[in-house]
Amino acid sequence: MTPTGADLDRMREALLPLRAALRRRALQEAQRVRAAADAEVESRLEGAETEVAAMVAEAREEGLREAGAAADTARAAARRAGRQLVLAARRELYEELQHRVRAETARMVGADWRARVAERARRTLGADACIRQTPDAVTAEANGRRLTWSLQELAARAVEQLGDRVEEAWSP
Repeated sequence: MTPTGADLDRMREALLPLRAALRRRALQEAQRVRAAADAEVESRLEGAETEVAAMVAEAREEGLREAGAAADTARAAARRAGRQLVLAARRELYEELQHRVRAETARMVGADWRARVAERARRTLGADACIRQTPDAVTAEANGRRLTWSLQELAARAVEQLGDRVEEAWSP
């Protein structure tokens, strides 16, 4: 049995409070992570700047000895090294955000979420739907149709919905 537009609308409407709560939590967490990211990036940048300053000083001496060509190469390498540090910090923070959103999603939906989703699946696919539950997902099958609800997917969607706002976490 194919869900009707009304069924899909009811499913979407039933998920609206969870979606809104996830979005609020994700935005709050993104703000907190951004503050932490700013501090971490600043700290790493200071270290990188110190390292860059040392490399530039060394390059300057070498440039004086070797007519400047080697100094340009060393400065470029220092900039790349600094950029790599920044990118590594950003990636680490993004992964931490994903981890925390998954954990928060699991906490927010509560222990009975699988039972609620199984009931929704039966209403959508019919009472004869075969329901399989795992710790983080519910899969329902009936009449050649299959629906899967996963905490990891909900969390991934929450992070995706942040879109470019995630980039703001480490933008100056």
